[in-house]
Amino acid sequence: MDPDCTCFRVRRLARQISQIYDAALREAGLKGTQMTLLDTIRTRGPLCIAELADAVGAERSSITRALSPLAAEGWISIGQGCDGRTKAVRITDAGQARIALAEPLWAGAQAEVSRLLGQSGKTELDRMLDQASRLLHQAEDETAPP
Repeated sequence: MDPDCTCFRVRRLARQISQIYDAALREAGLKGTQMTLLDTIRTRGPLCIAELADAVGAERSSITRALSPLAAEGWISIGQGCDGRTKAVRITDAGQARIALAEPLWAGAQAEVSRLLGQSGKTELDRMLDQASRLLHQAEDETAPP
């Protein structure tokens, strides 16, 4: 693998940062991906699976698999969507409580990333990630069929 490969470098960085968040959230019984889903459902929900997938930038099939353990824990409920063909995801009281338990741990992970990168390094990384995401999204829109 070419060490200059953007895909490799972004995935490596994502793994390293995910490990920090996962370690911090372990005490709450969550992983970073699960916290992201719970928080998105809480702030934007109820959501159809497709809306949730779009909100977090994931495939619908991946979201469906990721929601199963959250539903099994009782942190979310999955019910009938608005059109009868879709399913809607809602946060439960237990899910709200789990988020409340995890939020200080999440903040600790954020602080740890800032400490490790330095505040200016984290700010620059955030800026570059936002810019890259915007540009790639714009390119997708331009190449999408009408």
